[in-house]
Amino acid sequence: MTTLLSNTSPNTLPNTLPNIMNPLRLRQIWTLVESSQASLLVRLDDPGLEQWLMRQFSKDQTLSPSESQAMTHYVHNKLPLIREMAEQKVPALA
Repeated sequence: MTTLLSNTSPNTLPNTLPNIMNPLRLRQIWTLVESSQASLLVRLDDPGLEQWLMRQFSKDQTLSPSESQAMTHYVHNKLPLIREMAEQKVPALA
């Protein structure tokens, strides 16, 4: 999972990100991505995908405002990877 963070420039991360984005949070968000319907993830535009993922994540997790901001920032930066993963799953579903 540490390679996921290395794709993002440290200069663009909020100061709170290292404290909030622990291995458990990373595992939880990527489990959510992997368990979501790929066809839905592919259909949503970027803002919609970001909002949908954060709503789904927040259903099971209580996040402070700073945690929510850091998680939103992380998800936003990982949208291309999330889309790529979903697009790879869609043909397998057909």
